[in-house]
Amino acid sequence: MGGTRLSGAILMVLLAAMPLCIASFSPSCRYSSFVSQASSSDNLNRVKTGNFTKAEIAEIKRDGYLSYYHRRKYSTMETRTAWDAVNRLFPQYSKEDRLLAVQSILAYHWVVYHTTRTHHMAANVGVTDKYREMIEELSGFHQVPASMVEGIITWENSGGIARRSYAECVGIGQLSRGAVNVAHEYYAPRVAKLRNLAGFYRKLWETSKIGILEQTWRKLEKEAEAYDVAGRHNKLKKSAKVADERVIPRCNLEDAVIYMKLLYENYGSRNDLAVSAYHNGGTNNNDIIRDYVNRNTGISLGKDAKQKEITGAISDHNIQFVHLWKDSRSRDMLNGLRTVFGEVSGPHNSGDSLGDESDIYPWKVAAAYGALLAPPETLKALIGKYEAEWDVAECRGLRIYESVEEIARARKAGRLVSLPPVVKDAGIGVLKNAPPGYRESRFKYNYLLTPEAAGFLVELSTEYRKRAGNPRLLVPLSAALESRVLEKCPPGSMQERYHSHLQGVSVNIAIEQAPHKEILRRILRELFFHDRIFIIKKQGERRYTVNPRYGKHYLGIYRDSVGRNRHRELGK
Repeated sequence: MGGTRLSGAILMVLLAAMPLCIASFSPSCRYSSFVSQASSSDNLNRVKTGNFTKAEIAEIKRDGYLSYYHRRKYSTMETRTAWDAVNRLFPQYSKEDRLLAVQSILAYHWVVYHTTRTHHMAANVGVTDKYREMIEELSGFHQVPASMVEGIITWENSGGIARRSYAECVGIGQLSRGAVNVAHEYYAPRVAKLRNLAGFYRKLWETSKIGILEQTWRKLEKEAEAYDVAGRHNKLKKSAKVADERVIPRCNLEDAVIYMKLLYENYGSRNDLAVSAYHNGGTNNNDIIRDYVNRNTGISLGKDAKQKEITGAISDHNIQFVHLWKDSRSRDMLNGLRTVFGEVSGPHNSGDSLGDESDIYPWKVAAAYGALLAPPETLKALIGKYEAEWDVAECRGLRIYESVEEIARARKAGRLVSLPPVVKDAGIGVLKNAPPGYRESRFKYNYLLTPEAAGFLVELSTEYRKRAGNPRLLVPLSAALESRVLEKCPPGSMQERYHSHLQGVSVNIAIEQAPHKEILRRILRELFFHDRIFIIKKQGERRYTVNPRYGKHYLGIYRDSVGRNRHRELGK
């Protein structure tokens, strides 16, 4: 629950040219056989070998290879896990919004299913399964949708019952002490009222000894005890001889359920906004919703607006998380590019910025709930599919050029193109101890990319020049196709970190050599937060990879650029 990440001003509209087609979600889709997809998918092999029909070739020519690949990437079984979660968690969504939710969830499957030192989705699912009966019992008693709680618990539990995060959140539901206090205080007025009534009827009974009065006060006292969460949990804590009730599964789960009940009520029984607030905090969530309301409706909510006013606006205008997700300014606020008050974020106001993937939290919860619902073999296959680094896993199935001959054929066919003239050589062509003739025969191959990756560099350069106020700035690269590694690695033995380079979709940018490095660094962070690229930091380098999801977008930019400029091949 909660965290901070910083970035800068909005760069572009959020969901321009979303390429994932509705047809790819169809149960009748001929690209299936998902279980084998963890290692050798029929889908990806088909794309990789280039065994295309005439219609598919036409589609590739129109939309680009990366876009085609992405739309064929997800099998029926994988998309079904996302659809199952969306249909159960977000029943109020329209068909169009459900589709967008599924697209977004699939885009972050790597985040959910990729195994790290502290995260393994199979372990998370195991913990939720173990306490599922308890979750449903507590959700039923407190009248909260069990699916919402199960999704949160599955994402948050980290495979254990007493995990402690850097933000000092503890237990299966990763609750802060503040959240526990809120849960304890939620029923306090009700408990006080019940006990006062119980005392009143007990005194009447003691005077009259009328049986119905005794039944009444005992019933009221029993009900007060049931809702006295703080009292019951304190007894359990003493019994377990622990200092922190959050490590006791029943206490932690009940506090999480009650906290969710409060959020559920505050956001007009909208699961998605309640889930978002579970991570962001109600105050932060309210600020973002208030900003959205003020810009998109005819009403105005001040900073001191009461929860009742915000809840009313949500209900009157049917506001849902997916609306914030589609709104570029709201999403900037959710992911820390702006503060929760709408200002461009920076060191001076970082305390008012959200982070820790706050913008995608509902999608992570939904994906985790999908994992809980999925058959064991599907869960195992998904974990296997996303075992590699983010960009390597997302681009798995794209053609890898592992020989000079393949590179030459790809260049001739237009699958690889020369780097656009908006970049400069910052080490990409440095060949130490090169044999005679090497520079002439091989040097040029380091300066090739897919058209989509070239389009990314054009867009990056355009924004870089605009913000720096210099129309002649060049983006310095230290690596592109990396054809030089072919000298060291025989076919089939290439290290994974070179895969996306040899697919022509990655570059290493030498930020420290940029004239305005802070501007360039900020733009790249914005592109990452808006899902346009993947950033991998490893071994002192930063690899920037085009997200296949936006391949069509970048292909369009490249084509426009080719029409305006004459491309050259650096190093000729």
